[in-house]
Amino acid sequence: MARAGARFSRSTVLAGSTLLSLLVSPGWAMAQEAPAAGATPPVEETASAVLDNQGGKEVVVTGSRIRTSDTTTPAPVTIVSPAVLEERGFTQIGQALNEIPAITPSYSRNTGIGSQVSVQNYPNLFNLGAGRTLSLVNGRRMVTTGSGLEDAAVDTNIIPVGLIERVDVVQAGGAAVYGSGAMAGVINYVLKRNFQGVTLDAQSSISSRGDYPVYSLRGTFGTNFGGGRGNIALNLDYSKSDPLLFPDREASRLVPFPGTNPANTSNSDGIPATVYFTNTKTWSSSYNGMFWANTGTTLASLLKVNGNYVQFNGAGTALVPYDTGKVVFSNLAQGGDGVDYNSKSTLFAGIERYSATAVGHYDLTDDITVSTELLYARTLSNDPLARMRPMQFDNTGSAAGGTFSFAVYRDNAYLTPTVLSQLSAASPAFAGGGALYLGKFLDNIMPDTNLRTDTKTYRGLLALDGKFEWLDREFNWSASISKARVDTTYEGWNLNQIRLRNAADAVRNGAGQIVCRINLVSVVDPNCAPLNLFGHVNMSEAARNYVTVQSGTNQSSVLPNYVNDQTDALLSVGGDIVKLPGGTAKFNLTYEHREENVETTPLEADRLGLIGAGSMLAPFKGGYHTNEGAGELLIPIVGGDFTLPLIQSLEVNGSYRIVKDSLAGSENVWGLGARWGVFPGLTIRSSLSRNFRAPNLNQLLQPQTTAVATATNPCSNASIASGSNPTARAANCLALFQANPTYGATDALPAGSSAVARLAGFFDLGGSFRRVLVTTGGNPDLQNETSRTFTLGFVFQPTFVPGLTITADRIRLNLDNALSNFSATSFLSTCFDSPSPDQGICSTFSFNADGTLATARATTFNAGYLKYHGEIYSATYRADLANLFGAKGDIGALTVSLQATHNTLRVTSVTGLDLVRTDDTTSLPRWVWKPEAHYAIGSFRLNYSAYILPAEKINYTDTVENASVLPVAGNTRHNISAEYRLDRFSLRAGINNFTDTAPSFPYSAGYGDIIGRQFFLGVKVSY
Repeated sequence: MARAGARFSRSTVLAGSTLLSLLVSPGWAMAQEAPAAGATPPVEETASAVLDNQGGKEVVVTGSRIRTSDTTTPAPVTIVSPAVLEERGFTQIGQALNEIPAITPSYSRNTGIGSQVSVQNYPNLFNLGAGRTLSLVNGRRMVTTGSGLEDAAVDTNIIPVGLIERVDVVQAGGAAVYGSGAMAGVINYVLKRNFQGVTLDAQSSISSRGDYPVYSLRGTFGTNFGGGRGNIALNLDYSKSDPLLFPDREASRLVPFPGTNPANTSNSDGIPATVYFTNTKTWSSSYNGMFWANTGTTLASLLKVNGNYVQFNGAGTALVPYDTGKVVFSNLAQGGDGVDYNSKSTLFAGIERYSATAVGHYDLTDDITVSTELLYARTLSNDPLARMRPMQFDNTGSAAGGTFSFAVYRDNAYLTPTVLSQLSAASPAFAGGGALYLGKFLDNIMPDTNLRTDTKTYRGLLALDGKFEWLDREFNWSASISKARVDTTYEGWNLNQIRLRNAADAVRNGAGQIVCRINLVSVVDPNCAPLNLFGHVNMSEAARNYVTVQSGTNQSSVLPNYVNDQTDALLSVGGDIVKLPGGTAKFNLTYEHREENVETTPLEADRLGLIGAGSMLAPFKGGYHTNEGAGELLIPIVGGDFTLPLIQSLEVNGSYRIVKDSLAGSENVWGLGARWGVFPGLTIRSSLSRNFRAPNLNQLLQPQTTAVATATNPCSNASIASGSNPTARAANCLALFQANPTYGATDALPAGSSAVARLAGFFDLGGSFRRVLVTTGGNPDLQNETSRTFTLGFVFQPTFVPGLTITADRIRLNLDNALSNFSATSFLSTCFDSPSPDQGICSTFSFNADGTLATARATTFNAGYLKYHGEIYSATYRADLANLFGAKGDIGALTVSLQATHNTLRVTSVTGLDLVRTDDTTSLPRWVWKPEAHYAIGSFRLNYSAYILPAEKINYTDTVENASVLPVAGNTRHNISAEYRLDRFSLRAGINNFTDTAPSFPYSAGYGDIIGRQFFLGVKVSY
């Protein structure tokens, strides 16, 4: 791998130096001509609306590799202009894609306590999963930027903003043209080809609260050379944002947490079984350390001294009363001395991005062009609280996972005589040599709680394109090869569990010295430094250094350093076949060879199993290759001078692809499409396709690792009334408790008592706190998933209303063998929510003797099927106001538009009996709306947009009996901006979310904007 990396670096440097030598040569031209001052800025719209102005020139529209002058596509295609970034103050293209109603937004934010913030943004059409939306650059594949069981997807952060010509968003299918992954659709980033001049852009933004500043700088440079036969351009991007923490916003500071509703009396009383508690703390541990009398998990198990619960003072020298606060649920309380629940997570990680992209081409002859694309991108992120949650040790933790309380014995060297006396009097068992248990939040034991991620992306491409004539027909061909690499490393501290427990068990030796107990008789570990856990400021530097270690283990997952490599060779030839009455029939043939490799390198502590549950993560190296052949055919039956009544034009197309994958086997996919021009201004379009996605390397082969995590027990009283089939869940849970008489047993309800009573009072902490040993890894039995996708729609541009375009398309996608990232909770829900549980699925977890979850599995799984139905709509109207109102002079131009997506069905089933619907929920709202208005007069432009979400349920099956909030309130975000342009200078300013609308309650639903009102100011200079 090292030798391969060296070859890659040398070739990249050589190509880069060649481009640089051209860049510094004389002959810079002025920047590309700016749009006319009175023009209306572009909005997201159909392909035909953007590309029709080609002067009859043949182009390639995303969704096909056939060159054609007709840009109306059989499947719906939305175009995103880079001008949207300036209008909204965005620093990367993913932010603009997030506001297309058909795309489920992907934010670099955290909605749950204790989770790592993801800093990569992946387009996700119809919320079918990012791996089902294929990303391309200039019609060619990119290397995946993710790792682990994540979908193979491309981070939008690495796309060079200054060189974007447009972004084509194909909504539905595309695998017959582009290969694996084009299930929901395709995102194609089309880069500028002939940029000339210099453009410098700078922008700064800040929230109305004075935090979350975002800065960006960009320079784009381009010139022609060789007498106009060639062009080369370079784009340099930099942006930086600071972290934002959970306490920084009211919506997240509340940390709404669902817990058992004490007012609930039954499943039919009209009172929800759960309720959200806010402003909570965990009373089961404290910063100074508090005492448990035994290993129980309720208040009854806390130690009392003179009638009071106790903790250490800050110095660790005396006991003081401990206020648990008002216990509202499990180990959560409102008020008191516990640990603030909202102190354990980051909302937004700090992110710093650098990128350098060079593109160039040169006409070797009038018919042959050589071109290149070189990209380097680096994303540095810092999640300042990523390692805070693992620092909690209490009785709600897991002994196997290393998060249980610390055993304290009477010979502990750091107990003062007074404290020892008090504890002995309060606990005869302790006085007799038994243990008490210290609940402690170790917020200051590590050098820091940051998780730093460094992702570098490299890509180099060389291509030859040409054209020729033969037999009075025109042909074109293309040959390209690209090599790309993503290299990601992690830096973060964690605790060596064995060393931590050894250091915490400190005693005095015969000489009166404080030593680790393991060294009391003979020296087992000379490096062991005793650790004083009592109080808040007593840990020695030597002890900290001894117990902390660099690790990729984060919460319930392990993050190994990884390298993804991709080599892609693409050959295509196309052209004319025969002239028909309706036009010229065309074809395209493609051969593609692709190699994908991944290598993961766990940090030493993770490889040796020193963290958490002690699971050792092995290094992993694997790869596969594909050989793919594809063909396309375009047949214009009616068109041009040959028309029929109500058939101005009629065109059909077909595509077919055969794939040979060295791991996933063979697959054949196809596509059919038709366009019917009924009369001038109305086109009806339709497509039908079979698409596929192969499992990626990590989903197939990732090594197994076990870590302590959360997993929801369906039989817990907080969740038994939920799920896709609450009736089946309740029946299966009752059968489980009838078969296991110890499940749910308590002092009041001993083993063998009524299963109904034991089930009614049963609660499993593992749904809220990390107590379950979850094994995560690849699944070598995975198969390809396939889908059949149908679209039907129209494009209406009425001649009697110039400037108006209306489109509507219906989409139906039926997916079999759906590759699904199944969490432990997914397996549990699928088992218990099925009237006839599948034993294979139900065998992925086990229970302790009391019925709480003991072990579970998380992996990728082939679900039975997934169905999606929906519609996408758009309407755009452009008008010159003087012409519209018959006024004299220039009174400006106006563009108004509305985009909407109507999601009518999304259902998944593993067994055919367990139907899980996620449409009509906050994760896939029934409707998503985006209205826009743009006004331009002279050098001034004014823009408005909104993003509208309706009121929705969190889960499709939510009712008044099982939902804490029903429904989640609708959410609307308004944005305004203005721009003033001079000859070579433009100034822009705007306010995003100018009404400062907060996310709808609860924040964990992720329904709305958490940053709040943001101001931005930008300047652009062009030469």
